[in-house]
Amino acid sequence: ALFGNAVLLVAALLWAASILHIRAHRWQAAPFDLIPWEMALATLVLGALTLAVDGRPAIGWTPNLVLLLLYSALPGSALAFWGAAVAAQNLPAVTTSLGLLGAPVIGIAASAVIFGETPTLSLGIAVVMILGGIALGTFAPRESNQRD
Repeated sequence: ALFGNAVLLVAALLWAASILHIRAHRWQAAPFDLIPWEMALATLVLGALTLAVDGRPAIGWTPNLVLLLLYSALPGSALAFWGAAVAAQNLPAVTTSLGLLGAPVIGIAASAVIFGETPTLSLGIAVVMILGGIALGTFAPRESNQRD
């Protein structure tokens, strides 16, 4: 659990760095044009890492698995990263971060409504903390950088 939480914190720091990089970088191409390259590079890196950690997988190819992989690759990854990149380019970093915090809350609510899953107490506390963070970021008074 400790290692998993540390990995999540590192991922959050890397995502914050990514938002700042997207805002500051002078882009030569649109984010949508870069999606195939981004997905290809991610596939190579994660594929090599998977082989190194778990070895050669035994995959039972079925039509359902192929459909799930296509869904995961296209709207589940490529379009989601494109949308996040466009938001990070065009919105303030704090607004982008607060907006992205809502994703797990929506996922938890959707799983409860669609699949009838009952959230645990710890999951409910996590949702309350996320919503509290969004509220603090949204309604906290802003300090002015201007000098009188």
